Amino acid sequence: VQFSDNPNDVTDAHGKQGAFAPNAQMPQTFTGALIGRIGNGAPFAIGPQTSIVAPGSGVLFLGVNDGEFADNKGNFQVIVR
Repeated sequence: VQFSDNPNDVTDAHGKQGAFAPNAQMPQTFTGALIGRIGNGAPFAIGPQTSIVAPGSGVLFLGVNDGEFADNKGNFQVIVR
């Protein structure tokens, strides 16, 4: 994904190493990382893991860890089983 208007601000699901967004859902997790949240629960990092155990049950929301979404481009492919 590209997480800003700068074409160099691209990353995979891990997030851009050394880049942090203070207004992001998870400000101490790399900007652009794949994160999740179940229902109204706390967000959790997913990143490039091939498998995770959900920390609860309910509706799963997936997103990009960033403080400004209007300039984001691209997507991650995620398979939920």
